[in-house]
Amino acid sequence: MLGVSALAAAPRALAEPAADWAITPPAGTFLAANATLQVGLPADLTSAQIAHLGVEIDDIDVTAIAHIGGGKIVYTPPQPLASGRHRLRVVEYASDGRLTPRGTWRFTTGSAGKRAAAANL
Repeated sequence: MLGVSALAAAPRALAEPAADWAITPPAGTFLAANATLQVGLPADLTSAQIAHLGVEIDDIDVTAIAHIGGGKIVYTPPQPLASGRHRLRVVEYASDGRLTPRGTWRFTTGSAGKRAAAANL
């Protein structure tokens, strides 16, 4: 009997998305101040996982105005970001209140980014 119940549970376990995943940030780290930001998500995330994601820009929650789905997160700032360094962070909120970081993308906008990119040539 034990073997049958273990086999019955196996297909569900195989269908579960990986618990340990992270965003896929773009390769570039310099952007125009008015650029749309986009990071990739694993294709096998469930709708429940997607519903529990949070998106922050420089420690400000922008989840309500970010588009999350289709294997990506897309955020268009309502106004250009200030020149300088920025951080996009994605977290997953668990039902018990725990927060799991899912990745960070650091990038630079404006003239500070141009100087940094030129220095790295």
